[in-house]
Amino acid sequence: MSMQSFQRQFWPKFREFAKVFFYLLAVSFILLWPAIWNGYPLFFSDSSKYILSSITRQVPNDRPIGYSYFIRLFFGGFTLWTVIFAQAFFTVYLLWKAVGIFFKKHRYKIHLLTVACLGFFTLAPWMASQMMPDIFSGLLLLIIFVFTTGEMKLAERCFLVFLMFLFLITHNANFLLSFGVLALTWVCLYFKKSFAGLRKKYFKRIGVLAIVTIFAPIFFVFSNYHQGYGLTLNPSSHVFMMSRVNEAGILDDFLLTHCSEVHYFLCDYQGHFPQDDGFIWDTQSPANIEGWDNAKPEYDDILHQIFTNPRYIFTFIADSAYRSSKLFFMWGMDNYYPYDSDPQYPKILQFSPSEFSDYSQTRQYQGQFQSVDFFALTYFLVVFLSAVAVAWMFFRGLFDSQEKFFIFEVLALFAINSVVLGTLSGVYGRYQERIVWLLPLSLFLFAAGKIFNKKISAKK
Repeated sequence: MSMQSFQRQFWPKFREFAKVFFYLLAVSFILLWPAIWNGYPLFFSDSSKYILSSITRQVPNDRPIGYSYFIRLFFGGFTLWTVIFAQAFFTVYLLWKAVGIFFKKHRYKIHLLTVACLGFFTLAPWMASQMMPDIFSGLLLLIIFVFTTGEMKLAERCFLVFLMFLFLITHNANFLLSFGVLALTWVCLYFKKSFAGLRKKYFKRIGVLAIVTIFAPIFFVFSNYHQGYGLTLNPSSHVFMMSRVNEAGILDDFLLTHCSEVHYFLCDYQGHFPQDDGFIWDTQSPANIEGWDNAKPEYDDILHQIFTNPRYIFTFIADSAYRSSKLFFMWGMDNYYPYDSDPQYPKILQFSPSEFSDYSQTRQYQGQFQSVDFFALTYFLVVFLSAVAVAWMFFRGLFDSQEKFFIFEVLALFAINSVVLGTLSGVYGRYQERIVWLLPLSLFLFAAGKIFNKKISAKK
């Protein structure tokens, strides 16, 4: 191949790639306005542990190290701004791929409109601007949809596989969400006649994503083993599950029956356990007084007896169903408190004093983010109206099969996220706010389709 023919083939592709790449870089700033307004990336109470773990490369006993690797990959000892910029960039990139599936024309306009609507009317920018892995739960759904339904080159598919694995290992629940969505997607394709011609091809792609998902729990087990926690998915699962049976009212009932026979350490606290996540984090909780590692043999014994007793199993299932249904409709927004009392911050200060100095000058640190009622109400109304509009459009038959497929996957993720976290963790608004922006996204995409398709038809 001559140099001229090589340039003719290579240069147009490179120019188009560069055009899209720099466009996505520019659009990413739309999703970072909360951090820009704050003056620094937003923090949650867990952020400091992830940051410290990225520096020390030690696996925490209560969360995976995957997000710490993500921080290390994009932090580079320079600034945390690059971490949230990467989160925003991956979000707009996957939106770009999704828009390309729905629209063959006006791609730039529709993508920019979609990102702008998400940026100013949903929680997506707050998730992208925060030093937490929460944004990745929703992005996993976009990867599943794009990978399954989109046509792309092998290099793009490999990149999506890499992103999926990277996102899966950032949170313990993500691989469960992925398995759940993939399973329901498989069922949908199997029974939906309109996908009969595409069924075989889609099944293969779902199989690839299922294999990728399997590697996430394997990663958790081996990273915990390497850290000395043994071959376990989560070395602190006994504490979290004990908190759940306490919330369900089972623990006091169990101790009332058994403390006369066996004197557990927990018997001394019967009837006075901290509620909600206080059992896990309250310094006066028996879990922290006794120590998580010391408590494990006793907790494992109690949990074994509880989950082999049909009466307790039924109570736990009923309580989990109630909490899951409650979590499904939690569409609000958390407050952003000044997390300055965390014992991890002095440790981070030793490694990166300039970062802590920047954080201490932010609106969040100075307590100016404690009231976000206006944003919370706005986002709730947007999600509620989006749900009503999508339901109306669905029953009016305004969606094509591909749009229905996307809606199905979004609702599947809503349900699975509620069941998994309502059962294994608790009812906390931030669990659902991680993904709730996907419902307005559906409306924005479909509304844009109706508008631009009409424009095309009118021109014809």
